[in-house]
Amino acid sequence: MCSAYDNKKFEATLEKLLSVSKEEKFMNPKIRFDFSLSREGSNIDEYIRAIENAINEDKVIEFEYTNSYGDKKVRLVEPVIVIYKWYGWYLLAYCCKKKDYRLFKVIRMRHLKLTDKSCSIKHENIDELLSKQEEQGNY
Repeated sequence: MCSAYDNKKFEATLEKLLSVSKEEKFMNPKIRFDFSLSREGSNIDEYIRAIENAINEDKVIEFEYTNSYGDKKVRLVEPVIVIYKWYGWYLLAYCCKKKDYRLFKVIRMRHLKLTDKSCSIKHENIDELLSKQEEQGNY
């Protein structure tokens, strides 16, 4: 997983998983972890760090987003959380234009930049927000 995102906490977690995996090797394990294909693109690390900074500083970000149909739009969003799921990195964010939450695939972002605008909404119950986006297919 540390190959997917350079973070010391992730690296420590991966080491723990690998140590359990090595201990289980002699017991013929039925479950294995393989994160070797986690790295999606060269700018992913940079974008995730920028998004993480924006979340920590409560700042709005702007980026060009290409949806699954190939349509490109500039998005202004309040980032809530970055999550690794479905074999890719996603950003749950409040879209300032749509006035609703959306799930954005990070690899589809271009020209990401931090703005000087502060977030206007207190984003609560992240698990509920994620579930709602998955149900609605807003990604």
